[in-house]
Amino acid sequence: MPCAACGVSQQVEAAHTGTDGGMAQKSSDYSCIPLCCHCHIAGKEAYHRVGRRQFERNTGLVIKDLVITLNAVWQKGGSPPESSED
Repeated sequence: MPCAACGVSQQVEAAHTGTDGGMAQKSSDYSCIPLCCHCHIAGKEAYHRVGRRQFERNTGLVIKDLVITLNAVWQKGGSPPESSED
């Protein structure tokens, strides 16, 4: 699956975006979205560097809606929608 933010297909990781993890714990796997290493943690404007709100502003993503869509597709056993960047 390509990066939800930039569309690249290399070094894509499952980025945990939920708030249910607690102190020093990752959040639920059901909150994951696909992000490349650069958009997830390594880039200047990466999700874990700027925080969820700023990341959404920068990328135009609505993470809550993306998580709902990805979980619905998973529950139906289908493939996720193709990236518009392809």
